[in-house]
Amino acid sequence: MALTDEQVNLLLEDEEFGRYTQEYNDYKITYRDFKVKMDEVYKRRGIKNESKPINHQERIKRVEKLFAKGYIDKDRYENRLNRIKQDIKDESSNSEEKKQVGIEINGCVFANNGDIDLDDFLDKFIEFIEENGWHFGGGTNHVDEDGNYIK
Repeated sequence: MALTDEQVNLLLEDEEFGRYTQEYNDYKITYRDFKVKMDEVYKRRGIKNESKPINHQERIKRVEKLFAKGYIDKDRYENRLNRIKQDIKDESSNSEEKKQVGIEINGCVFANNGDIDLDDFLDKFIEFIEENGWHFGGGTNHVDEDGNYIK
């Protein structure tokens, strides 16, 4: 979905948008970090953003296509390729240096009135996880109010 002129103006007025863009262009943050920060700006400005981060191979294909069609010149093409290469390098070194931190969930969810269908809950839960660019690993069980498993 393309942004409207009004949405573009909102983003251009946003100080964090400008700062994050500059940090990314100055190689201070990675592509993935940039996308997360931009999603926060979009959400704060009430702009629905359906784009998801793409892999680096796809990014390279897109830059090559822009160059082949004459939308960007050789210098900009080379700058973008170098930026992608740096992102690849940064992400590979970051994954070796630090472990990912996540959230462990241990609890039960009940409705104020009626029962919760496990499949409905899981559909909504996974939708919520994916909308935020996260992933979930684990299991679920249907339980009664005493915590006993329902088969």
